[in-house]
Amino acid sequence: MEISQKLLGAVFALSVLCGAGLGLLWNLLRLLRALCGVGVSPAPVQEDCPAVRPGRHRLLTGLRSVWLFLLDVLFGLLCVCVLILLLYYTNDGQFRLLAAAGMGCGFFAWYHTLGRLLGRFTDVMVRGLYFVARQLIRLLLWPPRMLRRAWMATVGKRIAAARQRSRHRRDARKTQAWFAGEAEQAARGFGLGQDGQVRSGSSSPQGL
Repeated sequence: MEISQKLLGAVFALSVLCGAGLGLLWNLLRLLRALCGVGVSPAPVQEDCPAVRPGRHRLLTGLRSVWLFLLDVLFGLLCVCVLILLLYYTNDGQFRLLAAAGMGCGFFAWYHTLGRLLGRFTDVMVRGLYFVARQLIRLLLWPPRMLRRAWMATVGKRIAAARQRSRHRRDARKTQAWFAGEAEQAARGFGLGQDGQVRSGSSSPQGL
């Protein structure tokens, strides 16, 4: 089936516009990737998030990798769907390599021109969002930290001192009981009673 050059030019122009639209969509997906901590800000480490345990941190990293993989697969499926719809409405569903080439040209033209500017803007915006979020978290955690410090400085010290005194008394009772047991065993060995007198059944040193 022959097709006029005018229609081929229209197909190519529409494919270029579709590729530019896909480039814009890629920038939006890049914004989502940046919010997940890829390409803009480093992944949160244990020092930045002390409340995150190592096991939970590995779980979050795995979930983030799965989310990024799903985003890439979604973008690929959208590209295929756009190409199919473009060919369906412009060329009766027949495949034209010109349409795929036009979409590629439009995508790379957007990516290397306006896409870079938009990418830099989104990177700066994400860094600003990270900074604001960290400051808000610190601001929200400041009252509990102050209350904890005040508690440890007043009531906590008294509770710790009371526990230490109780432990000392318990250790003293155990030590006293141990010495009493040892003294009783020693007295039995010398044949003495509890009152310090020599028992009747035991031999006296004078009788030797």
